[in-house]
Amino acid sequence: MFSGMCFSVVAIGLLEINLVVIFLLLVILLMLAGLHRRMSKMEGILHRTAFPVRKDVPSEKEQDTPEKETPFLRFLKDHPAADGLPKSEQWALYRKWRKEKGLNWAKN
Repeated sequence: MFSGMCFSVVAIGLLEINLVVIFLLLVILLMLAGLHRRMSKMEGILHRTAFPVRKDVPSEKEQDTPEKETPFLRFLKDHPAADGLPKSEQWALYRKWRKEKGLNWAKN
């Protein structure tokens, strides 16, 4: 009978030890997750400072695509004085210019 009681005391002791070990592993895991998060933030900061984005150099996309001349830009080249007018007057002159050039879809 004494040996059975010893076994239950030992089993309870092992259970407590297992719970403590699991708790300690959980604490270590949380500490490592926090360390990983801080390291990722530091890596981002270092990357931004080591490789700054230059605003004065156009990107490859901007260099490769030639600037398309829209009909409105062509109108402003033909009428440089219209550039200083209010937008409403610019658009009124632009609509008139489109009609004169036959660029409108409607045949009015």
